[in-house]
Amino acid sequence: MEVAILAEAGLRELKKKQQVLREAGIEAGIIRPPEAQCKTCALKLWLAVAPEDLERAAAALQADWYRNATPEERQAASLVVDHNAPEITCPACGATFPTGPSECPSCGLALV
Repeated sequence: MEVAILAEAGLRELKKKQQVLREAGIEAGIIRPPEAQCKTCALKLWLAVAPEDLERAAAALQADWYRNATPEERQAASLVVDHNAPEITCPACGATFPTGPSECPSCGLALV
């Protein structure tokens, strides 16, 4: 059976996403990746949907995030870091600075 991997996270986070998809009428399963991960790392699982449901599932999760996001989170998500522009606005803290550094000099967010 072919599946499309929609997200990778811990069980609690994936169960929330699975419920959002269920409410949107999309069947999703939580599966263990085929290869074992780092023995000392937290287990990451996959949220999988049928390939034909992938686009609808992604849209449902995005809409759910948008509904629950604060105005500040929505604004930050709309920012694009353009490394060719003369200056950058950090999506995390809103600081504006000349293009060049690979992290925000104000908050340290990596800008890659």
